[in-house]
Amino acid sequence: MPRRIVVDDASPRIQYGPGWAPADIAPLNKMGNYGPVFRGTTHRTAADGAQLRFAFAGTGVRVAGSIDVIKLANGTRDPTWACTVDGKAIGQQNPTFGFPENNWELCASAQGDLPPGEHTLEVTVHTAGRPFYLDGITYRPEEDADGPGAIVEYTNTDANVTFSGAGWRRWGAQNVTNASRAQVALDFYGTEVTMMGFIPIELAHSATSASYVIDGADPRPITLAGIAPGITVSQCNAVIFSAAGLAPAPHRLVLTYHGDAQHTPLPVGVFHVNAGSPAGGPAPSFTNTATGSTPSPLATSTSASPGRHAPNHTALIVGLVLGGLAILAIMIITGTALCLRRRRAELRALDPDPFASDSDRERWPVEKQHTKPQAALPLGPPIEPASRGRRHAPRPGPKAPPRAWGRLHQDSGGRLGYGGPRPVGPRDSDVPPMYTRHWSPLLIANSADWHK
Repeated sequence: MPRRIVVDDASPRIQYGPGWAPADIAPLNKMGNYGPVFRGTTHRTAADGAQLRFAFAGTGVRVAGSIDVIKLANGTRDPTWACTVDGKAIGQQNPTFGFPENNWELCASAQGDLPPGEHTLEVTVHTAGRPFYLDGITYRPEEDADGPGAIVEYTNTDANVTFSGAGWRRWGAQNVTNASRAQVALDFYGTEVTMMGFIPIELAHSATSASYVIDGADPRPITLAGIAPGITVSQCNAVIFSAAGLAPAPHRLVLTYHGDAQHTPLPVGVFHVNAGSPAGGPAPSFTNTATGSTPSPLATSTSASPGRHAPNHTALIVGLVLGGLAILAIMIITGTALCLRRRRAELRALDPDPFASDSDRERWPVEKQHTKPQAALPLGPPIEPASRGRRHAPRPGPKAPPRAWGRLHQDSGGRLGYGGPRPVGPRDSDVPPMYTRHWSPLLIANSADWHK
């Protein structure tokens, strides 16, 4: 099944009508326990009738944002919204939730509702002045898509995510471990990777550490802050690790846990991979959200500086191709020379001087038996040209091996040939509110029966 694609609210793919604007995220990030807004941006509107549209090709779609709904004196809620795909309404899980939270599912298509093909999502907001927030749209494409700017979602059950070491166990929709030296690895293509999960209140709270390695570079530390004193609920949608500024190329990330059962676990819910960014993007950086620190640019062998492009391997490839062709030509010339040399030797064996004059032949008479076909002279198999990256099976010979023969004639000396044509063969635990069994941790606070 194709990986889901996440579209941030700041993406130009989302078409906003009048009344929309970027929101101040500072007060939003203080709300609830479902984590901060996605990627540090969100859009808001307080205009009644405000709309947005999003075109996509896929089989499912989901809208997420911050929710802060109030009940008015007349008993109605403010704000309200309606979501349609191709003019047909799609469901809202809990639009009247009475507490402010980020990463809330505002609406989503049900499993099997959308046939493959092009679709248009439209969201219409109705408000008496209370703001409505849009933070991101997630959809499932018809096939894997990882073009520039796409944020690809790798869940903890993805084939590219592997776990090693002791102590890994399922905890809701994620995996967690309290075993020292346990590891999780991700193979991906992209310029940025972020790992998210939720920190369970039921497990140890004390801070500990982990480390990560990208493409075999030196390990870099990660602080796992755990849960602060006084907090009594799990912390959802926490950014555990993030690294940016990587070269647009395949990478391998390995994270290692250094804690134990007396310290906060390492949770692995979902990875978000930016498949590519415009040239001249930000300098490589590492963000440890648990501590709020941003150390110096990431020093790995695959990092890219501002304005620099990925290494160009064209010259190397061309050189390898030309070198291979040169070796092929040398082998063919050498093989041809060896064949000619062998044939000349066979000619000399048949007649030391096949072009002697008649007077010479009188002085050096030819034996009578030499006027009949000579004993067969076996010839070696033809030399096959080298083939790059492939070996040919040997050619099967004829039922009887080819025979070379010679006959002496008075007019022209010896002849070397085959007795007949040579046959040629073929060449050859309880789930926190943010999770369901269908959705990964990204932008999830409530449930929706979307795609498995």
